[in-house]
Amino acid sequence: MGRVTTKDMCSVFWSAWKQIPGDTQCYLTVELAIDGLSEYRVIILYYMPALFAKVLSLTADCPRDKKVNAIACLMMLMMRAYNSIIPHEPVQGPIFEIDMTDAIEFVGKNAAAIVENPFVLNRYRFPGDDADA
Repeated sequence: MGRVTTKDMCSVFWSAWKQIPGDTQCYLTVELAIDGLSEYRVIILYYMPALFAKVLSLTADCPRDKKVNAIACLMMLMMRAYNSIIPHEPVQGPIFEIDMTDAIEFVGKNAAAIVENPFVLNRYRFPGDDADA
């Protein structure tokens, strides 16, 4: 999802991946592997690469731990995006699209706060999210 062009950036993504819970790792692995040929509907997170690019740009000059936390928060955001359309029942059919442009706008409006504390990304709510979540 992100532009991983250096060994250092690969290390950041790998550390972020190890930081998220194991069940989330499994969930993302399954969701990202659905190809539309199985019994499950393909879900595409439109503009997710742009969201990664935006956050990577914001955290470019941050310490490594903030970069790792920001990427881990984006991975958790992806899981929440997939979960936002639950129930995710076995259904073949058209591709289901989730537009992530609102999340990109959220990042833009909260850029300074995200640079200070990447966990601000956890405050983003998808339409239909419980306000108390």
